[in-house]
Amino acid sequence: MARYFAKLGTGNIVEGVYPITGFESATLQGCKDYLSNTYGEATWEECYKTTADNPKKIFPAKGFYWHPEHNLFAGPQNYPSWTLNTTNGKWEPPTPRPNLSFTATGDTTVADNTEEQNAEIEENAKYYWDEDTESWVLPTE
Repeated sequence: MARYFAKLGTGNIVEGVYPITGFESATLQGCKDYLSNTYGEATWEECYKTTADNPKKIFPAKGFYWHPEHNLFAGPQNYPSWTLNTTNGKWEPPTPRPNLSFTATGDTTVADNTEEQNAEIEENAKYYWDEDTESWVLPTE
């Protein structure tokens, strides 16, 4: 099974993610030494593809950031007003996106919704973030 490591550049920005195989029982330092010898001297941070119980929260990609103070990877900040949720590694707006007036269960499909519910889903999808007002805006037609 492969282990994955993010190569960190200036400002803890991920420059790439490298899989290595045959290192299942190797020490963390042994893996980092191998990567530095193979791909060049760098700061390496192990990352995990799992979604459940991922100790680093998110599997990174090129351009993501390593936040060592929170032990997590996160994508670029969406907007200056958004803050990093250190529990899940996602950026959150200061004002939550408007909710639908109904709750769908996990097994629900579009075919299970009423016409009104599907119209509301379409309308909700049109909201966009306005950084100047720090609010969600529904465009006027």
